[in-house]
Amino acid sequence: MEYVMPLVDDLLTELGHYLWFCSLDAASGFWAVMMTLRGRKISAFVCALGHFEWLRMPFGLKNAPMIYLPMIDNALWGFVQPKGGWKQYAGRMHEADLRSLAKRHERRIRCRS
Repeated sequence: MEYVMPLVDDLLTELGHYLWFCSLDAASGFWAVMMTLRGRKISAFVCALGHFEWLRMPFGLKNAPMIYLPMIDNALWGFVQPKGGWKQYAGRMHEADLRSLAKRHERRIRCRS
């Protein structure tokens, strides 16, 4: 599985074009991902207290971000636009708003006449 994570510089450059944005705190986010049986065996460890296997994805696994980020993208589908998508959406909304404003203005003029 390969998932290309966005670069922070690219994200910050993209944010510079927006008037509004928000951030989500994903503290302990990896722990929301259940480990597969195979993953449990691979990530198991032994210490003085005994043998332990992770039931949920721990922080520090090399591929954890590549598994976690697609899940977040899927959860936020429809709220997060692809790169440059907000500009296109804002343009369409601006045009729709202008059309709606023009129609309301025409109705007001007709009512006054």
